Amino acid sequence: YTSIFQPSSNKNIAGDYLDPEEGNSIEVGLKGAFFGDRLNASAAYFELEQDNAAVKDGVNLTPEGGQAYLAVDGAEVNGYDFTVAGELLPNWNIQAGYTYTKATDAKGDVLDPSVPKQLVKLFTSYQWNDLMLGGGVNWQSEIHEKGAQGLKAEYNKQDAYYLVNLMARYHVRPDLSIGLNINNLLDEEYKVNVSNSWGTARNMTASMNFKF
Repeated sequence: YTSIFQPSSNKNIAGDYLDPEEGNSIEVGLKGAFFGDRLNASAAYFELEQDNAAVKDGVNLTPEGGQAYLAVDGAEVNGYDFTVAGELLPNWNIQAGYTYTKATDAKGDVLDPSVPKQLVKLFTSYQWNDLMLGGGVNWQSEIHEKGAQGLKAEYNKQDAYYLVNLMARYHVRPDLSIGLNINNLLDEEYKVNVSNSWGTARNMTASMNFKF
């Protein structure tokens, strides 16, 4: 259980800083270790009640031209999180997580639709002698701009999407290894936020690591 008092760096349409965010939060969870402590798992539920929660205006800007924010009272945030990390079998590792978050204002409307409600992350790797191969998927639910209408609403949104990443690393000798990472393998076009900041296209990175 935690009480919150957080000064805000966000400004409203008049250019004034918002009042500090105040509220209370509670979190309860479980953690466990399996397979001789090689694999760790956790589950948590969280709930937050907050006043003066900073939410993007969605329409107006500050006098300086920055994004204006609104202070929302009676905000409620709740959700849950699951994570698994460790070794499933000898030389086979996994990291996985799922997060669900629901945030609403006092009227029950979505507080900030520019934040994804669901997130999924999965990465696994296998070590075979001196070679390690791995791959993963990141997925998130749709997002859009609060209050946007017409063409702006159609453009300032991002449907649910997933990214696929691959990696390989080979130990040439104990002190020398080479690696290759491929990010966004399927060359997915996506926005990292509703302000039209586009994500990185497919890219590859080769590396060589030498330990003295």
